[in-house]
Amino acid sequence: MGAAAALPLAGASKDAELSEYFKEKYLKGELFEGIKYTKNSISRIRTYMFKGRDGDTQVWRHAFDLRAFGGHEGEDLIILYHYTNELGFRNVGDLKQSAAQLFASLADDRAHFGQGVYTTQHEPAERGKVSE
Repeated sequence: MGAAAALPLAGASKDAELSEYFKEKYLKGELFEGIKYTKNSISRIRTYMFKGRDGDTQVWRHAFDLRAFGGHEGEDLIILYHYTNELGFRNVGDLKQSAAQLFASLADDRAHFGQGVYTTQHEPAERGKVSE
């Protein structure tokens, strides 16, 4: 399960259709029209589902925009994914909680490199290529 975030950096894979969507069309209010993901939901949280060889991965249909307020048109972005379990995913989709509550639910205090939220630029459809 994952959630996406947009940051002002460059480097997303050219083969990543979901990342490209979040980088451009999502910011313009357009709908996703990819072929690697299908529309799905967990409870009332709308997702895009990728059927991988190691199981299904759900991605929330919304992204957190972590740029400075307003962002800049044409700014290079990198889309990041945070992989979590179902409980963590449900917390991301709970729009009633504060930003502090959300961060606390995502932060891994047992992580090897200190407390924080760990992300990757690799979307679910790319995971097989990363490890090969």
